[in-house]
Amino acid sequence: MHRITAAVALGLGLGCLIGCGDDAQSFSKVSACSGAWRPMTPRASLLSVPTALAYQDGALYYPSSATVTPAIQTMSVGDASVQPLTMTWPGAPVSIDTLWAEGDHLLLTAFEQFYSLPLAGGAVQPIYDGAETTDADSNLQAFSETDFFWTDLAYNSQDVFSTTVRRGARGGGPPIDLGTLPNIFQGMALGADALILGGPGTAVAVPLDGGPARPLADVRTFFAGVDASGVYWSVVSASNPDDAQILRSPADGSPGQVFWPSIPPWTAPLGVWPDGQGGWVVTASQVLDDRLFHLTVWSIDAGGNGQLLACDPDVAGHAFPATFGPAIAPDAVYLVTGYLGDGGLWEIDRVAR
Repeated sequence: MHRITAAVALGLGLGCLIGCGDDAQSFSKVSACSGAWRPMTPRASLLSVPTALAYQDGALYYPSSATVTPAIQTMSVGDASVQPLTMTWPGAPVSIDTLWAEGDHLLLTAFEQFYSLPLAGGAVQPIYDGAETTDADSNLQAFSETDFFWTDLAYNSQDVFSTTVRRGARGGGPPIDLGTLPNIFQGMALGADALILGGPGTAVAVPLDGGPARPLADVRTFFAGVDASGVYWSVVSASNPDDAQILRSPADGSPGQVFWPSIPPWTAPLGVWPDGQGGWVVTASQVLDDRLFHLTVWSIDAGGNGQLLACDPDVAGHAFPATFGPAIAPDAVYLVTGYLGDGGLWEIDRVAR
């Protein structure tokens, strides 16, 4: 979970309690959006929070902390029943960082190591081991039909960080270095001819052919997301929350652009993810008609028009979303939600779409 995300949400919410008052602004009604927010799991300690979430064929899949539950859980979205997948490792089990659903199997990553597991469970098959020739310190991974991609984070004795972007063929062979950048990155996505990366004050495209990295439009604000079309930034002014917006640094290197022109007042965008159907899912901390901030989920279409899908009715728990993407099904968005109250808790929630 991302503590900065939580801090942004809390800051905006307290600001409204102090300053927004009973003016003429139109706030969305809690009663109109809270009914679409459906918890799927009981709340549990953040010690066991999932590190990823994927959807395929009516089921959710998520790895849990290896110190608590060394397994991948699967949940039927029909009745919310949960059970661990059977996993038979070829050697010693490893902790899974993230996963994706791909056809009839899951792709699993453990730093630079990539594995396959049938959706029904069974034998874990190694696919590619980039750690054989590189240090195992990867925080971001992506894939295509033919290749795996990952970043290696390093720092020197002066605590200066650098990120090396690497590519490995699914068919095997040593990894290829695509470039080393003097930055830390929070997200990476596969574009048409480059990997798109975004992090603190930095957006860059790293060509897949190993050519020089291309800087993207510079927007020094909070990182909110990345996809094939560019890097997204949350811009929130503490002195004038009505001006909050999402900006995008386009992947083609063109100037930055406003992504969601009609964003409501007193809304702090937290995360942006493509929905697989030409639109996006956006999470935000938003002040509603009770003059308190709520975690909200929006759908944004290709024209930049937003539709409020749901809001978390809980304000006492100080909700914030996980920084990894939600699992998006044809009829719903599933997300992991964290709560700062009671020592830190999490749950999986369903939002109809």
